[in-house]
Amino acid sequence: MKNTYLILLSRGSSSLLFGSLFVLPFSSCSHRADSNLHKKNERVVNVRAFGASPLVGDALLWRGGGDIPNYGIGVEGYKFVTDRLALGAGLTVRNYNDSGSDARAVEIEGRMRYYVAETEKAGLFLDLNGGGMWAQDPIPERGSEWNYTFAFGPGIEVPLSKNKSLLFGAEFHHLSNADGSYSRRNPSQNEILYWVSHSWKW
Repeated sequence: MKNTYLILLSRGSSSLLFGSLFVLPFSSCSHRADSNLHKKNERVVNVRAFGASPLVGDALLWRGGGDIPNYGIGVEGYKFVTDRLALGAGLTVRNYNDSGSDARAVEIEGRMRYYVAETEKAGLFLDLNGGGMWAQDPIPERGSEWNYTFAFGPGIEVPLSKNKSLLFGAEFHHLSNADGSYSRRNPSQNEILYWVSHSWKW
């Protein structure tokens, strides 16, 4: 754990900390019901693209031995259970730039999004996701085709029109087959995932 903060600040992962600083200016805005970007029972669909940079070594509570860069696209659906809290699910297709040949993977997640601050022009939110992933080949190398996944991080929504928005953010993403953090069969992988998405709501 002693190297945790150094690892988090390396390899561009400081974007997670930088993103959280947006809470301060947003939180200083007075909250009005008519300034909410979303309403209870509203439904949203997002299409997003991302790239991920691995973190090797200790990061937060998990040790990661994987070092495979990856990118992909995904589709997410949400329903707002309050004006600020949305629950949903996501389907992601990933391409891992493995040595020798690329490996494709499919990830299914349960997703939660909470808007911590909003104005009429933008909203700051936090994502919390978890699920499972299946790949053509073991991810990382010496790992397994099946892995559990967990991710969290901040994002910003900028409305483009009444029903469309542009969103972008970053998240810490962890995958593991739950065989033990120091198992040879479970090198696991930690990464910072940078993403941008387009959303439609109704």
